[in-house]
Amino acid sequence: ENGRPKNRGEELLAAPTSALVTAEPNSRESLSFTITNPGSTTQHLSPALETLGAPIAGNTLNFKVDTTNGPTFVNSSGNTRVYSKQTFKVPAGADHLDVAIAFQTTIGAANSPIVLFALIDPSGRQAAYSIPQGAGSGYGHVDVVKPAAGNWSAIVWTRKAGVAGSYSGPVQLTWGAERYVKLGSVFPAHLDLAPGARESVTAEFSMQDEPGDTGAAIRFDQSPNAATAAY
Repeated sequence: ENGRPKNRGEELLAAPTSALVTAEPNSRESLSFTITNPGSTTQHLSPALETLGAPIAGNTLNFKVDTTNGPTFVNSSGNTRVYSKQTFKVPAGADHLDVAIAFQTTIGAANSPIVLFALIDPSGRQAAYSIPQGAGSGYGHVDVVKPAAGNWSAIVWTRKAGVAGSYSGPVQLTWGAERYVKLGSVFPAHLDLAPGARESVTAEFSMQDEPGDTGAAIRFDQSPNAATAAY
């Protein structure tokens, strides 16, 4: 029947899907979520409240794109773009990769310069692309989950000299590889969710020492054949 579809897959549902906490530094907080298994197999879950730790590797690279004599490629629209290739090595065991570029621009100026970049993983596949993040922002950012260990390439490009949007100034590329670290505790620490079953989990944690923003998620370490979910 249309109103009673069969259970499928190995996904999880959470309610609420997110929460916002504003509190004093070091205050103790508690949040509860209802986890539902809409799939067709039992899920064996070990929930943990985690956040990204300090980078285990990273660097800042400073360079310029040679808009007159640099290497070029033709994009999907048939337009020529000039680029610079920057390489870095991601260590084994990283859970997350952050890469950002910054370049000089004037917000609101006509014909603001355009600088974009893509990440190529060690196997030669494109892993991320900095879709324009605001005209004239002077910034671009991408992130990759579970980045492969090895040599990565960042292809940073702009338009050729003399074309509106071309950029010839300094570019700063910063990358960092991180691992997830525990932020607090989740109860129960283990649960088995049969198809269609639901159960409440409670996350307990302390706010950080200094004022500021922190992002965290309940992540589930599951059986080898189970799906992964994060909230």
